[in-house]
Amino acid sequence: WGGCNLTDIQYYTPGFFRVFAQVTNDPVWSELADDSYIILNACANTSTGLVPDWHTANGTPGPDNRAGHYGYDACRVPWRMSLDYLWNGNSEAKDWCQKISSWASTVGAANMVDGYELNGTPRGTNGVNSAFLGGFAVASLCNTSELANDFATEMSKLNDTYWFNLNTRCLYLFTMTGNFWNPLDH
Repeated sequence: WGGCNLTDIQYYTPGFFRVFAQVTNDPVWSELADDSYIILNACANTSTGLVPDWHTANGTPGPDNRAGHYGYDACRVPWRMSLDYLWNGNSEAKDWCQKISSWASTVGAANMVDGYELNGTPRGTNGVNSAFLGGFAVASLCNTSELANDFATEMSKLNDTYWFNLNTRCLYLFTMTGNFWNPLDH
């Protein structure tokens, strides 16, 4: 969508890239997985860990009038990155997931909205939904069991009706319950 001048960290899937590396025996996939963290760290807010929907490869949020806040694209990033820790034990994934889930815990699982400025200021107009809460819930699996349980409890209370929230909810719940299949588990 624009190379280095316009990208979306949500489409970086280092956990899957590492699977591709093993299946193809091509190290370029491992390099891509590692490089995902260069881009993630460039665009993540240093305090909250929140990332913008769209950004440049060097981290500038919102180029070409694209969303430069944590919205419906970025809400899937915690799930994507957590898989790299849960499947592969990647410490960079764990560090970022701990940062963002710790920030989310200061807001409170029941208080999440559907969008934030990168500094953590709410910009969402709707209350908590699975697309946002679930991303933080999965990231909390890389943090403490207490935090993961708090987020899971709130997830169990939701009754989403919007297709996007329902679809992400399935992915998140499969991951949270240990039922999201790692292709390398034989």
